[in-house]
Amino acid sequence: MGSLNDSPKSEEEITEIQRTREEEYQTELSKLESGLGQPLSEESRTKIHQNLVDSAIEQAQKENENYDRLVAEKNVLEYLNRSLAGEKPESFISRPMNQDCKVAVMIPAYNESASNILRSLSSLVEQEEVDSSLFEIDLVVNNRRTDADQKSAAFLTNQESINLIKFINGESEDAPKNLTEEKIKQIEKIKKSQIKINVIDKSSPNTSEEENNVGVARDRAGAEIVDRFMTSSGNTEGAIAITDCDCTFSRNFIKSLIQSFEQHKINGVSGNLEFEIDPSLPNQELMKKAFDIYMGKDGPKEDYSGEPNFKFQKEGALQAGANMAVTAKAWAMVNGMPRIAGGEDIRFGKNVEELRGQVAKNYDYTITSLIRVSERTGLQGNGRIVKKIKESIDDFVAGKSDKIVVEDREMVDKFFNGVLRANENKTLKGNLILDLMKYCGFKQNNIPESEYDELAREVNAELEKPKSEQELKKIEKLILEKIYPYYPERDVTDKIVEKKT
Repeated sequence: MGSLNDSPKSEEEITEIQRTREEEYQTELSKLESGLGQPLSEESRTKIHQNLVDSAIEQAQKENENYDRLVAEKNVLEYLNRSLAGEKPESFISRPMNQDCKVAVMIPAYNESASNILRSLSSLVEQEEVDSSLFEIDLVVNNRRTDADQKSAAFLTNQESINLIKFINGESEDAPKNLTEEKIKQIEKIKKSQIKINVIDKSSPNTSEEENNVGVARDRAGAEIVDRFMTSSGNTEGAIAITDCDCTFSRNFIKSLIQSFEQHKINGVSGNLEFEIDPSLPNQELMKKAFDIYMGKDGPKEDYSGEPNFKFQKEGALQAGANMAVTAKAWAMVNGMPRIAGGEDIRFGKNVEELRGQVAKNYDYTITSLIRVSERTGLQGNGRIVKKIKESIDDFVAGKSDKIVVEDREMVDKFFNGVLRANENKTLKGNLILDLMKYCGFKQNNIPESEYDELAREVNAELEKPKSEQELKKIEKLILEKIYPYYPERDVTDKIVEKKT
C-alpha cells in the first residue's frame, strides 16, 4: 500500500480523455456510414454519442471508486500502525473476529459493578432476528498504572470485571464473588446465548497506561476493533457501535444497525436515546423532570409521523458517546477518538460529520442510558450534570433554597462555539472570554482578566496543533477553575414542582 496505482483525474487528463472519446466517436460514425453507404440519421448519431458518453462516465466512476477504496485502505493501515504500536500482546483480544461479523459493540468499563455489566450484556442477549455470529461485544477495562501498582479499589473492581467475562466465556472456573440469585440467572442466560464477549485488558500492571479517561479507553478499543475487521475480512465498512457500560438496548438494535449501513452508504448513525435516572438517587420524579428539561425535552415532542424513520442529517446526529455507530473506515479516517476526559464523543462526532459522505438518525431503535452522579465524565458529561441537579434538588427539598436550577445548555454551547470561532479568527483573548461569559449569562466572579488571558493563550496554543497532537488537560483544568463554576442556569421550579393550593 506504499504507493497507489490509481489516482484522481486532473483537468488536463479529463480534457485529453474527452478529446480521445470525440475522436473515437467520429471514427465510429465514419465506419458505420461507409458500411451503410449513406449518412446516419441525427437520431442514430445522438444514440451512438450517448452510448460513448455513458461508457466514459461508467469507467471514470469505477476508476475513482477504486482510488477512494485504495486511499481508505492506506489510511486505515497507517492509522493502525500509529495507534497500536507498542501495545502489549496480552492487552489484545485473544480470539479472532468471526468473518461474518458486521457490528462490534464497544463498551468502556472503569470501576463498574457486575450489576451494570450484566445489565448491558443481558440486553444484548435479547437481540431479535439476528444471528449471534453477526456481532460481538468488546469490553475495554482500563485504569491508570498507578492504580494497578497500588491495587486501588478501582483496579480491584476492574480485575473482577475481567474475571466475570472470563467466567462467562468458560475461560476461568473462578466464579465472581457475591453473586446474587438474579446475577447467576443473568450469567446462565448470557452463556446459553453464545454471543461473543471479548475483553481488552488495559487494567493489569503490564497493560495499563498513565492515562485512563473514557476518551483513551474508547480510542484504544476502536483501534483494535478496526484491526479485527481488517484482519478477519478486510471489511472497512464494518460498524463500530459506541456505547456505555450502563446502557440497555431495544431488541432490534443490532438488526437496525446492520440495515442502516447495508441499505445506505453512510459514515455514521445514531438512534433514539432515552434516559433512566439511577434508582439509588432520591427524589426520582424531580430528577427525571429536571434532567429532561436540561436535555430539551420539555418542549413540544418532535413529530416523525409522515417522515421516514431513517433521516440523513448534515450535522448533530453523532453527539452522544452512549449512542453512535460509525464504519471502521470512518473511525480510522478521523484518527479515532480524542483522548480527553469529556466531550470526546461530541468532537469525534463532528470529525466524522466533516468527512465526505453522510450521517443519519435511525428512529427505529432505542438505547437507554442510566444517568448516574459522576465527575469523571468530563466537563459536559451527564454525570456532572446530574450531580448539579441532585444538589439543587436536595437543597430545595431541605428548604435551603426556594428554586431548582439546571445548567442552561443552549447558552453554554453558545459560549464555547464563540470561543472556537474567536480562536479560528485569531481574536481569542481574556477580555473576549469575559465578554462571552457576560453575553451568555454566566454568573459573576472576581477572577482578574489576566487569568483569562492565560486560558486564551492555552486554548490558542493547543488548537493550533494537529488534532492528533493536542493535549487538552491543562485547558480542562483551567476551564474547571475559571469557567465551569459560573455556568448560566435556568430556574425550572415552576415546570417540575406542583404549586400548592
